[in-house]
Amino acid sequence: MTRCKKILYIFLPLIFFIMLNIIGFLYIKFRKLFVLPCVIHMFTGYYCCGCGGTRSFFALLNGNLTESVKYNPIVIFGVIILFLKWLELLTDKKIIPENRTFWYTVLGIFLLFYIIRNFVPALAPV
Repeated sequence: MTRCKKILYIFLPLIFFIMLNIIGFLYIKFRKLFVLPCVIHMFTGYYCCGCGGTRSFFALLNGNLTESVKYNPIVIFGVIILFLKWLELLTDKKIIPENRTFWYTVLGIFLLFYIIRNFVPALAPV
């Protein structure tokens, strides 16, 4: 890896953090424009895989990890995957498995959670 790429990869989290703060500031200013109702939940009454994602994202930005997981745990998983991918870029070593079995298992776990979430009120992203 070239030196220029390595420096870029080191500063990616800083750039990402600055962008997230700008997005958070804009979200607070124009909250009504960002929050759209879930069409699936409106018509069926069931929560989709994305329900609670925006609230989870901004709870994570505020440092409230438990609230973020309660709203939508896939956001935390996404942040972990981004961090591991960043480590892969820095070290040139494979950390995240590339086999389909791993990803199908992760997908199955999330789908099972979202099905259960619709029937257990304590898991609802409200």
